[in-house]
Amino acid sequence: DSTVRKAFAIALMYAALLFTGSALLLTFDPQVPYLHLLFEAISALATVGVSCNLTPSLSMASQGTLMFLMYIGRIGPMTLFLVLLGRKRQKIDI
Repeated sequence: DSTVRKAFAIALMYAALLFTGSALLLTFDPQVPYLHLLFEAISALATVGVSCNLTPSLSMASQGTLMFLMYIGRIGPMTLFLVLLGRKRQKIDI
């Protein structure tokens, strides 16, 4: 039960990051077709290295968004979430 919950949380975080990233890309570069931006966002988040050769022509804000998605995809959203959450450490008495 716990494993299923964790897997669902990770999938939900990936979906939220993908939605947010693609929305930012669309906001920064509205002239580019959405499917191309979505492909770039998925590729960045999954860190697969595939591109439509669109990245050099995007705005600096879009390129920054893609870099952020690549970084998050590399470390994993669950790791980032736990770091930002600031879990309390248990004190061990020796």
